[in-house]
Amino acid sequence: MRFQAFVGVVAAFTTAVVIAGGPVAYAEPDWTAQGTARGLPPAPAGPTGPVEAPELTTEEKIVHRQPDGKYVAELSVEPVRVKRDGRWVPVDTNLVRRPDGSIAPRAVPAELTFSPGGSDTPLVRLANGGKAVALTWPGRLPAPTIDGAVATYREVLPGVDLVMRAEAKGYAQRLVIKNVRAAKDPALARIKFGLSTTGVTVKAAASGALTATDAADGPVFEAPPPSMWDSPSTSSGTGRRQAPVKAELTPQALTLVPNANLLTDPTTQFPIMIDPDWKTFSKSGWTKVFSGYPNQSYWNGANDVDTWAKVGYCGWAFCNGIGITRAFFQFDTSSLSGTILKANLNTTVVYSPSCSYTSPHQVYRASGSINSSTTWNTRPSGTVRGHEKVPACGQVWVLAGGQVKVLIPRFVVSTGGCGPGR
Repeated sequence: MRFQAFVGVVAAFTTAVVIAGGPVAYAEPDWTAQGTARGLPPAPAGPTGPVEAPELTTEEKIVHRQPDGKYVAELSVEPVRVKRDGRWVPVDTNLVRRPDGSIAPRAVPAELTFSPGGSDTPLVRLANGGKAVALTWPGRLPAPTIDGAVATYREVLPGVDLVMRAEAKGYAQRLVIKNVRAAKDPALARIKFGLSTTGVTVKAAASGALTATDAADGPVFEAPPPSMWDSPSTSSGTGRRQAPVKAELTPQALTLVPNANLLTDPTTQFPIMIDPDWKTFSKSGWTKVFSGYPNQSYWNGANDVDTWAKVGYCGWAFCNGIGITRAFFQFDTSSLSGTILKANLNTTVVYSPSCSYTSPHQVYRASGSINSSTTWNTRPSGTVRGHEKVPACGQVWVLAGGQVKVLIPRFVVSTGGCGPGR
């Protein structure tokens, strides 16, 4: 992409294509059909407008039959709906206490539970299709406070909180080291979580990314390389400092080894955050990469101060040294068939540093796929396939809320696989 100004955009992107007689991503239904469908019958004609095809709906895709015989499918990079009691409901990550005392989100595709406190249950258990990964805190947990999707276990060590956030694909984990005294605690030199699994084996890649695979060596759960960072104020004039966290694996333990220099450096600004995040594996996904942190992965928004996608250049003090940033989105197109008539990438701008500048933004087709090991240094190249002027509005940290739709040439979107893009 080529950008002149930094823009924040929401991560819940959708893509849009129109296929003659087959499911496609979201687009207006006034295009003329140009081909025949493969694998699906023609949509029945009718005067009532688009009709949902429930047999084609998934957690990341919804399809509507059009009166003129076309199908319109909207694809998302993350789950946006989940089936409950035979019907689809919106994903809801707000936490509730269950009758057995465990804490879980209201409606997400995977089975996710957080500990109610104590030492009798794991800190977190993520399960899907009878397979699971669970982590146990090395000590007794206090009862958490719950705020929306976030469970906070305060003072798990002196001056250290453990914050768990439910997400559509899994969870985000943050060990929050609040002050200098806390950072000197010898318990932070090596943080040993108990590890238990069902039907999977956890492996570490050379990049530090973690994957839980089943007997057929297929990925079921994944985590980007663990990371830690400090929290400079916007008035400090310094950027965020970030460092990798070493992960050591045994069949019964996941040990995090934080960067000692960042813990003890007198210029470190607190709090310090230590992750990692775990997600269910999916063909769909997104990531952002920063030139200022060329070896760091931000898969599905992990390892950053927020979960926004980011594009452009950010060189001011409040930018935390990210520099040039790009965002990549990968959609699962394996269920699409037929002739593609039109494609759109639909986004919402949530932040821009200036109301006086409207920047032309470009959409590229990436030359390869993305995954939890993608960084600025390993990002795929790309070819320009569309562009649109993005509305700029809002001063520092004021939300913009502008809707942006970028037309993508129909030959760019492939059927029957993953559709990489950036």
